[in-house]
Amino acid sequence: MTSRSRLLVLLLAFLAAIASSLSAATISVAHAEGTYTIGGIIDGSDGRAVNALIGLDLQDAQGQVLSKTGCVRSPECPVSSYGVVVNVNPTLPAEGTADTSTAGIQLEWTAEVPENTANVYIEVYPKNNDSRRTTTETRYGHAMRHNITIPTTDQVDLHLPLICAAGGSTGSVSGTAVKNGAPIGLTRAIAWSIDRYDAVQRPTLGWNIGTARSDGTYEIPNLASGQRYQVWTTTSEGERHKEIGVVINACENTTSNVDFTPPPPPAEEPAPSAPPPPPPTLEIGSSLIRAGMSARMSGAADPGQTVELLAYSRPSTTYNVVRTTTASDSGAYTFVVSPQTNTRLKVRINGQESETVVVSVQSVVTLRYVKDAARTYTFTGRVLPRRQGQLVSVYAQTPSGDRLVGRGQVDAQGIWKAAHRFTVPGSFPIYAATGRDIVNDAGRSTAVKLTIA
Repeated sequence: MTSRSRLLVLLLAFLAAIASSLSAATISVAHAEGTYTIGGIIDGSDGRAVNALIGLDLQDAQGQVLSKTGCVRSPECPVSSYGVVVNVNPTLPAEGTADTSTAGIQLEWTAEVPENTANVYIEVYPKNNDSRRTTTETRYGHAMRHNITIPTTDQVDLHLPLICAAGGSTGSVSGTAVKNGAPIGLTRAIAWSIDRYDAVQRPTLGWNIGTARSDGTYEIPNLASGQRYQVWTTTSEGERHKEIGVVINACENTTSNVDFTPPPPPAEEPAPSAPPPPPPTLEIGSSLIRAGMSARMSGAADPGQTVELLAYSRPSTTYNVVRTTTASDSGAYTFVVSPQTNTRLKVRINGQESETVVVSVQSVVTLRYVKDAARTYTFTGRVLPRRQGQLVSVYAQTPSGDRLVGRGQVDAQGIWKAAHRFTVPGSFPIYAATGRDIVNDAGRSTAVKLTIA
């Protein structure tokens, strides 16, 4: 190589280093302080890349809707639909593509949410690549993930359900609305899954907006099957009915008729006392939460009525008023709570108390390890809420099953420690877990990889 060639190579290397530095600086600026990044896989349940719109509804710890900048929705800070919208693969057709190796094809998504976000509700629409990016269900239905606590270190994976006509297993729900024995026109029909996300057993949670007709009939198609749904219907008179626990089966239609007939007038002699109000309905993902998360519940009362929320959290068994609100003009009310331990709740309206609902709270467990000597390790972490004396177990995930490798107790600061000496080398994930008791549901840390030389 000549001197001139060597000089050219050195110059090119120098320019590449500058470009790399500038690129790193640009990435750093893009992830500004004051936000959290969430994301995961986005695809069809058959593994194909999809054209999709991902809408994120952002809420703070009080359940207030946030914009993408973190301001609370108000006339000065309007939020018309979703706080954050992410579009993936907008050039793909509604059927997506199995060729996921092509440059530019996205199988992952990310979004930045403001740091005052406490919970995120995600809804995913299958899209077409026409000029309007029309929502199109020729191959896929809608997907959702609700009540995701922020910040989170977990992947938020989104899988669109494959419809039956394309070889999948979606189902539908339909019915007729009546009032006083005659059909009543509907203006809206919508369904959400109320089952809990599970990466293995239930990786696709469904929802959809259906067709509501003036003759009182409705139909909601292409819902992920093998799970229970809440179905909301709204009449042309503005009345709303919420049916809870409608089961959707694979490639079948479930009939769920709705009766808006008001209850009969009271007898001439008034009843000695009004019936108790119905208990509040726990929204999706609120019956089992992790410590630090929020649980959301809603219900119905007469417009303008005062609604008191009574609760006790273990180990207490004494009810206290923890929230008070006023039913809206439509008779709806909402409460958001963030208990640290298992909690029982009920509402009181006009001196009458409802039946109770239960929010179970999982302990939050963290895990890290330090190598003390050859094959000897100390495991440690924190548990929330702090419960001095609580037992934490450390397990190794081996091909023959999970094996206990250490136990420690939580101290007054919420810190636990355990030690173990391994007799043979190996590499496997480990995790820490607490047991279930009357105060908290079982908690489990994120698994970490441990390699023993």
